[in-house]
Amino acid sequence: MKKVALFFGVICLIVAGGFYVTHRDYQTSVPQEQYPLSMGAISCNDLIQQADQIPPKLKQALDTWVHNNQQLLNDILMIPHFTSYDTIKQYQKTINAQLPSNNLSENNYIFEIESKAIPAVVKLSGIQSRISNMISSLGYDPYRVKWWTRNDLISQATQKNIPTQQHITRAATQQLLSRLKKESVRAIPTYLYHIPGRPTDCDDRNYIIVQEKLSRFSSLASLSSQQKIKALKHLNLKELYEALKYANLWNLTDKNLWINNNYDIAYPDGEKPNNEGHGAYARWNVAILGNDLEKAKFNVRNWFDGGHRAFEKVLQRYLPERVAEWMQLYEQDPTVK
Repeated sequence: MKKVALFFGVICLIVAGGFYVTHRDYQTSVPQEQYPLSMGAISCNDLIQQADQIPPKLKQALDTWVHNNQQLLNDILMIPHFTSYDTIKQYQKTINAQLPSNNLSENNYIFEIESKAIPAVVKLSGIQSRISNMISSLGYDPYRVKWWTRNDLISQATQKNIPTQQHITRAATQQLLSRLKKESVRAIPTYLYHIPGRPTDCDDRNYIIVQEKLSRFSSLASLSSQQKIKALKHLNLKELYEALKYANLWNLTDKNLWINNNYDIAYPDGEKPNNEGHGAYARWNVAILGNDLEKAKFNVRNWFDGGHRAFEKVLQRYLPERVAEWMQLYEQDPTVK
């Protein structure tokens, strides 16, 4: 009996120890990788420490908005334990019932701030995008396993305290664009607002994104066909490609590309792909944070929404005569192969 008890005791210790290691690894980021100079990245620590200071008048308006929307922010940011996809959808309905009328996004949460001095919006990632991150952190490709059909993965991912870096990467994108200093590519002032009382870790639960509204820019998608053709003729494709690669502009559609009358480019989205996770077991780590060079290369031109491929589709539709020029930029670039 003693031997049996000892045996089961050892087994329990092994199981407990295995759980501890697994849980710890979900919380541990992988080391920074060495990227080529033409592909930018910013570490989690630098993202937090080097974030631009919010202008005082905008900060005052934000403080008021956050105070007035504490419950909404808590419900969006603090993802509870879900046991099925149906419970996720039901939770989203509960949130939607309390949303301000000015939500500007179908899949995410984008709210205008009452700030006359500096017009701005708050940006938060959708719950399903962040759950996809969590499932990647478990070691799965969220789309290959069709996570929305896997209640077991949904339960496992949301039960653990897994950090996500989804909406906070919007700040990383704009920081990198400002470092790049391309004449035709504009960085949009974008700030991390720390939620009072939360930790300061690099985690979506602790921050919201605040982005100044673009002035005199329009999305390419909103232009007439003639205006699109004219804009695409004038765009500096070389600088656009360099920005795409350096700042991880992975889904460069006509909706995400904004231009002004001088044909300057802005990219207000900037959120990383929602199949990148956190920690030692992640299927892919967060490329824009310097954790996965292969994923950064993959984001340039993958099968569906890689930045280069996505913009190729725009050119094919409106200005096919520039497709060869665009393709050459990628095909003659050894750093992305």
